[in-house]
Amino acid sequence: MSQKKNNILVTCDVLRENLQNLLSGQEHEVDNTSIVGMINAANATIRNPNKVALYSTAVNGIYERFKIPQNEQANLKVVLETASQFYLYLSLKPYAPQAYEKYITQLNQIIRTAVKLRNQINSAGLDFADFLELVNYTETKDEGEPSAHDFLYDLVEKLRVIAAIKYKFNDTVFAKEIGYGVKGRPKHEAILLWVSALYNFWIQNLNRSMKRDKTGIGGRKKFLVFLDQCIEPLHPELMSYNSDALDTALKQVQKNIRHGEIASQK
Repeated sequence: MSQKKNNILVTCDVLRENLQNLLSGQEHEVDNTSIVGMINAANATIRNPNKVALYSTAVNGIYERFKIPQNEQANLKVVLETASQFYLYLSLKPYAPQAYEKYITQLNQIIRTAVKLRNQINSAGLDFADFLELVNYTETKDEGEPSAHDFLYDLVEKLRVIAAIKYKFNDTVFAKEIGYGVKGRPKHEAILLWVSALYNFWIQNLNRSMKRDKTGIGGRKKFLVFLDQCIEPLHPELMSYNSDALDTALKQVQKNIRHGEIASQK
């Protein structure tokens, strides 16, 4: 019987294709309906950063349309490629708890069994250990084989460690990495990081403002058009004709700046 798979919640074909391309030539293949597969693809962005090359040709149009100085063109390409790597990783992070849910369920079942077995052994007492020693006694007993007392003591200690996982799991690096147990709406880390990276390039490298200027190459509206063209090879579903995600993310970035969370705005 084939195992039922989780349905991936990524609806953009271009984004899915970008993730699939990451694993080309590797031992794993991405299944369009497998969340675990898509997360593996996202992790591959970090392991193989040079494989994300979404802007090889698209970047030339960006240079021309937005009058990117020649001495900043290579820098922009690096920013776009790097930010896109992390975008792919972070955009799938909210789905990680769902991907690992069946394993966490199995872990909880094992913990319950471990607690029950530990309690049964403890309640049996020392007399039970003596009884086991008698039952297990043979003249050909292997040298170094633990006594029933030692065996049960070690077993109870190991069961105690397993039982303790229940109380420590949410604080583990793994649980924090996948956001397990985190309540509330997701923080949209992917789009915020991506917009922040391009915002910093616009302000610091290009020395352009969010305010309208006489040259016509600066201003907030112009920057949103810039974001639109830059997001197209990565995740066109977020372009302004279809979504207000970029505008919303930019507002959040600017709000963070006002609260001193990012370098000062011009």
